[in-house]
Amino acid sequence: MVFTTKMKKKIYFIAIVTIILLWMNGCKTPQPYPKPFNKITINTKVHPLYMRSMNNYEEAFLSAQKSGNTSTSERAMFEQKSIAQMASSLKTFLKAYPNFNQDTVFIINMKIISGLNRFFVYDYVQNKVIDQGLVSHGEGSDAYVGRKWRPKFSNRLGSEMTSLGKYAIGRSYSGAYGKSYLLYGLDKTNSNAMRRNIVLHAFKGISEKQQYNNLLVRSYGCPMVSLAFFKRLEKMIDTSPHPIVLYIDYIPF
Repeated sequence: MVFTTKMKKKIYFIAIVTIILLWMNGCKTPQPYPKPFNKITINTKVHPLYMRSMNNYEEAFLSAQKSGNTSTSERAMFEQKSIAQMASSLKTFLKAYPNFNQDTVFIINMKIISGLNRFFVYDYVQNKVIDQGLVSHGEGSDAYVGRKWRPKFSNRLGSEMTSLGKYAIGRSYSGAYGKSYLLYGLDKTNSNAMRRNIVLHAFKGISEKQQYNNLLVRSYGCPMVSLAFFKRLEKMIDTSPHPIVLYIDYIPF
């Protein structure tokens, strides 16, 4: 078959249009999880569904914040209860494993919304929280049951969810987000942490201040903190004579 100049031009035109359409389709923004959170955003306003699904703790705190009465809000009581529960559970674990730091632990309660402090540094010597900050969760963990926000957690590869459980904080390395710390999963619920590249690192998009009406940018499963908070954690980790344990859980109030 002999191709004329006109036929060749037509074939070239069809090929170019096809390539352009394929390229445009490939450049569409991926939507790895259902609406309303179909994009990774930084400090966006709380979605109405999320706002309506807040539990008593969050409603009480936001109400107290609006009235300027945060000192007498129920927030401190709820936080202390969940932290004490997690610290007590972790203390029992540490007694059986003396090679971990016995004085300082990192605790994250994923029940608390991402705009509020939910990463706590607990000191067993002083028996209190000595530092706290914001921390993100995995984007795959965003989920709804009807109109209620119910986060999901998974140890599965490719889930992009947060994995609950205890982690041993390992050595540091320089990665895509600067200095980061390897996390070794110590439970069945987070045994794939290394294979999933779950690490502790900082991210410039996370504020140092609480975002009462905002959500944080989500990660691919890593606990991400602000640059300033990371610096404080870094000092504790690097000067610790033994590995520090990070405990992530979901403790209802």
